[in-house]
Amino acid sequence: MKKINIVGPSHIVRLENTYTHDSLVLPSEVTFIGKGGLPVWHDILSKLPVKASDKNLIVVGDFRLGNGYIDTGLKSDITGINKHSIKPSVDNKCYRYTIESLSKYEKDWDVQPVYIFWSLAVREAKNKIKRNYFCENGFYRHPVWNLKEVEAKFNSTFSLADLSPRQLISMCIDESNHPSFLGYVFLSKLINYLYLGAENLRALDLYKESYNYIHSNFVYEGATPNILGKTILQRFFKLAQYDGILNEGINDPININELPAAIEKYKGENIYISNIRYHEDFPRFCKDIDSIKEIITECNHGQLKIVFWDIYARCVFDSRHNKNVDSTYMHLYKLLWSNFSNYMLDLPSPNTFESFSLVELNKAGQPTYKMLCYLVDNSNSYDSFSNNFKKKIELMVEE
Repeated sequence: MKKINIVGPSHIVRLENTYTHDSLVLPSEVTFIGKGGLPVWHDILSKLPVKASDKNLIVVGDFRLGNGYIDTGLKSDITGINKHSIKPSVDNKCYRYTIESLSKYEKDWDVQPVYIFWSLAVREAKNKIKRNYFCENGFYRHPVWNLKEVEAKFNSTFSLADLSPRQLISMCIDESNHPSFLGYVFLSKLINYLYLGAENLRALDLYKESYNYIHSNFVYEGATPNILGKTILQRFFKLAQYDGILNEGINDPININELPAAIEKYKGENIYISNIRYHEDFPRFCKDIDSIKEIITECNHGQLKIVFWDIYARCVFDSRHNKNVDSTYMHLYKLLWSNFSNYMLDLPSPNTFESFSLVELNKAGQPTYKMLCYLVDNSNSYDSFSNNFKKKIELMVEE
């Protein structure tokens, strides 16, 4: 039976996590081979047992991955990027290691792998928007790596060169160029097409197809809650609005003491995203709770829901990494629940598998697209929303 191997750095670890939580549709015969900070010349790839019936998609990470090992020979630096090893001489070696390894796989493997230079494409897009590395003649030219030249070196590259800088950046969520939900849909559609043997795929067509799928299924007309507060969740909400893949609406970065006035100002339902955090000072945390309770008494309760996102996301992170379910953060979340249960948005308990679908893998507490959608959804409960979300995901390969 043929299968498709998806190989790459933390981008692939996150892709697998998104798929595991029913937020993507992929062939059942897909195998994920991902490791954070994985350079393409790592033994994981060079010793990959490749069968003639397999298809292989290699998502190439940053060319600097493993630069510390190339610079010093320390095995502890064989993954990730060592900022002390970012220098022209090492960059050139990283480029050579990468190109030579990819050329070898293309030559030696029974079936040619498909390469997608994800990180290079996005990094170049960011440089172009910032007007970095432009020559006097007005053309972009990086001193070491340039997307079109790199793509042209291989027979089976899935080119990203026809996407605009803005389109490329819309498919990422952070400085490490991890995919956004739009990026994951793009990659999942590519994987499905490759598995089915499709040829002559174009990135621009795939981007439009991915964007249209999200916009058609997750952006709907009608009143949506006003999102208030200053947290990473709200910043990602605003980014999704900017990219046109989430409902437009009020998104006001206010402090807690501005909440009563904001509720009077905005009509309809309000969701306040609290930025309360724990600073290893329990008395201070309790004082913050008392301050929030005092302010909430001034608000119109019928129009207010609260999400204590930073504490919730940290609980999910601890649970996901098999830390004690009775950790400090779980106790803090229970304390918040006991004080604000009448106002808190219905969310799955942060020590359950379902909660893992709402928070990205890293410790920063980035929300997934599913979490952002839940904020604007009109379902009466989280379970109802989650079931509807899964049905929309199943449409991904039908459109």
